Amino acid sequence: LLITMEVILFAVFCIVLGIPVIIIILRQREGRRKNLPPLKSGWIPWIGVAFDFGKKPLLYINTTRKELGDIFTIKAAGKLMTFFCNHDDYQIFFHSQHASFGAAVQPFTQAVANVSKSSFFDHHTTVHDTVKSRLTPSYMSTLCQNLSRAFHSNILDCVDKFGETKMDLMQFVRSSMFPPVVEELFGKDNLLLTKDEMLNAQNKFAKYDADFEYGVELPAIFLSICTCITCCFTEGVE
Repeated sequence: LLITMEVILFAVFCIVLGIPVIIIILRQREGRRKNLPPLKSGWIPWIGVAFDFGKKPLLYINTTRKELGDIFTIKAAGKLMTFFCNHDDYQIFFHSQHASFGAAVQPFTQAVANVSKSSFFDHHTTVHDTVKSRLTPSYMSTLCQNLSRAFHSNILDCVDKFGETKMDLMQFVRSSMFPPVVEELFGKDNLLLTKDEMLNAQNKFAKYDADFEYGVELPAIFLSICTCITCCFTEGVE
């Protein structure tokens, strides 16, 4: 099959002309957004502002807030992300009948923890209410006292163990706070984890925490991040 020079030039012409037309159409569609926060979409289709946002997210959010106001939306890697930068807006949003926190976090939960959509919605309310009950004002006093004592004890243990040896600050904080928080959240009597098992869970959580922001964007088929401490907790409970 012979391809003439005229066909090649025509194809190049269509591509060169088509890309700007597509960009213009997409921008016109974005311009018709009504009653929605101002949008910063970038000039590259689908990618949007992903590169600028990914370099220094907090700085980018602060700069965009000064430019567009306390509520704004950005388009990055094919997704729309809306930011609320004023605490007064949080209450309005979370009490709105049109907003669903469960629907918002379900895709990320499925990507990171491999929890199916049906299972998530079947158990979300029960899990949410259970955890929320542990954070009620009537229980906070006891919870804070227990955590404070445990933090203090763990910090002293770390100091005795490492002495004047230099230790990474994040590692120090995790070693001091992770075990007490896990035990208070799940119940110390329910876990029955040894020190080595708790340390193993802590190390898994550290990797999970470090890779979380990347993991939520990966397709499930490529997701290799450990589902944190689930297996270790299950073995401890059993």
